[in-house]
Amino acid sequence: MRYVFISAHYRQQLNFVATDENGNETFPALQGARHALERIAKFAKALVQQGRVEESTGLDRSINPGEKGSFGAAFAALEDDLNTPEALGKIFSTMKKINPAELSAGEALKEWSGLHFMLNALGLELPDLSSDAPTAPPEITALADQRWAAKSAKLWEESDRLRDEVLAAGWEIKDGKEGYELCPKS
Repeated sequence: MRYVFISAHYRQQLNFVATDENGNETFPALQGARHALERIAKFAKALVQQGRVEESTGLDRSINPGEKGSFGAAFAALEDDLNTPEALGKIFSTMKKINPAELSAGEALKEWSGLHFMLNALGLELPDLSSDAPTAPPEITALADQRWAAKSAKLWEESDRLRDEVLAAGWEIKDGKEGYELCPKS
């Protein structure tokens, strides 16, 4: 809920409920917030692994205002009339620029501290990714891998056919720059 509230500027009206084609009320803002927090959590987890950060002892580092790392622009947005939507946008644009696998352990720790400083400033808590998140069966993952290879080779018909096969099995493929993500069909 907190993410939904801060995703709109405090001077702007927030439209929380939408209506689908059947007239039922839906809450797309909640789904979007959950997805956004999961993306941040995956990024933070990659920084933890690269930086060998012990999350339980890292809270003190994340509260230190001198450790913003690349997330300084996000804090500057927050300082500019409490512009929380821009601060969230800056967090995501900063995440896009950073590849945790290319960072040294010290750099990863600095970026982790900066990210958590911003999360603390915004009052956000990341979801536990180890919870009951369903994982795709190996045969679905294999199909998705084949689809990614076909898409990378610009074999569009084969890529579409494999995507439809994955969909028929109850899974969605969400493409990104560096790969894909499998999610249960909603």
